[in-house]
Amino acid sequence: MEVADNLVQIPTDYKPIERDIWKKVENAKVKYQGKFSKDFGVFRSLTGELFVWLDLGEEDDPFIWNYVIHPEQKIANIAFQGMLVTRNGEYVWRTKETEAFSNTGYRSPLAIKDAQSKGKLVQVNAKSIKFSSHYSNNDWIEIIF
Repeated sequence: MEVADNLVQIPTDYKPIERDIWKKVENAKVKYQGKFSKDFGVFRSLTGELFVWLDLGEEDDPFIWNYVIHPEQKIANIAFQGMLVTRNGEYVWRTKETEAFSNTGYRSPLAIKDAQSKGKLVQVNAKSIKFSSHYSNNDWIEIIF
């Protein structure tokens, strides 16, 4: 079998999909309803956004909440659980990795506008960020640096 050359040629205008790198914020702590969480992760993009995952389930039955936070806009919004993936393509919240990757769509003007219309307001302080969960205005999540 032969494959025609034009089927495997890379077009001259080809560009790889743009990806952002996220680094784990090692010193972060997360509180939910005033209590420190034991199972969470906080990652920061090079442009300053935060991705936070928080497991509120049981040991054998995880219940993961994922948020993307835009500190400049003071907005927190629900994030897709697979927004951040490891180099191997695993959801970062399922691993102990300290580096993850995402597409750049979360920071597009359309995504920011959507986050502003559906998101929760964020209280930004010098050493913490606090917002109510999307599930209940009485359930507060606080990220402490």
